[in-house]
Amino acid sequence: MVNQLKTLVGILFLMILAYAGIWYTAAFQAEKDVTKMLASWRDQGLLIEHGKIEHGGFPYRITVDIKNLSIATRAQGLVITAENIKLISHVWTPGHWLADVSVFNVTVAKSNSIIGGTSLIASYRKHDNGKSIVSLESSYSTGFHMDRFLGQPASAPDNWQFFLQFDETNHNSQKGLYAARFLDFKLEATSRGNSFSLTAGLSGPAIKDWSKNQLSNWANEGGLLDIDSMSFRAGQNYIKGTGSLTLDEHFKPLGSLSMATLGGTVISNRLLDLGLQLQSTLPEKNSFSLTLQNGSIQIEEQPLLTLKKLIY
Repeated sequence: MVNQLKTLVGILFLMILAYAGIWYTAAFQAEKDVTKMLASWRDQGLLIEHGKIEHGGFPYRITVDIKNLSIATRAQGLVITAENIKLISHVWTPGHWLADVSVFNVTVAKSNSIIGGTSLIASYRKHDNGKSIVSLESSYSTGFHMDRFLGQPASAPDNWQFFLQFDETNHNSQKGLYAARFLDFKLEATSRGNSFSLTAGLSGPAIKDWSKNQLSNWANEGGLLDIDSMSFRAGQNYIKGTGSLTLDEHFKPLGSLSMATLGGTVISNRLLDLGLQLQSTLPEKNSFSLTLQNGSIQIEEQPLLTLKKLIY
């Protein structure tokens, strides 16, 4: 009995020793990978600044802390800052990381969109097909605020979820005459009893800097926002559809949408309550087309809404 107990203790000791070795190897490698990734981004032209980078979390987790991180494109089209980012994973989930972000701020297109918050937990998962998905949601955020969005003063919705999908292995692939989509995203939000959902992707030349010059070049070279589905709902009433958009020379939306509505009067009133200055009422129940051109949205050749610049 004593010999069996010694054998069991010995096996447990060896298992603990082996796990500790695996953990320290994985933790040191994770720290090296993060440092290498930031250096690679710097080599690609991004402006990267950060403080100390160190690993921890033994024995249950693998963590990598990054202090005072700042990421910016050359023309400051995109700027991301955070006081601290704690990357969290486990030995048995090397392709899945959580990012616990403290005191962050994101500025897009020279302050045309500004968001920030006290804390946020984001999920990053890399799949075997080379695609990576980043997900964020309001239930894992505190102090979230939205000061501006697409050039206009804005407030944060009551609840939201945001998903990004991108291919890290093939950024410049072509499909026939057209460039493949390089970024897919999905947004779901609720505010004041209304719900909004958008599933879409960006195609065309990859946008390396969210500046006016880069966005103008993207539009001029055939860049598109492909809207797979879009809906705005108020109870049982809705407007929904699909379409494709780009930017005109004044940075206003240009394109067309195929839409359907149920309860157009209710939806029109809700949109008015949200600050949209509609010039006509949506059909009560119908399928129709929206045309976005010359700075306005037209519904069956009738003015519906004057468009504002998305980039100032």
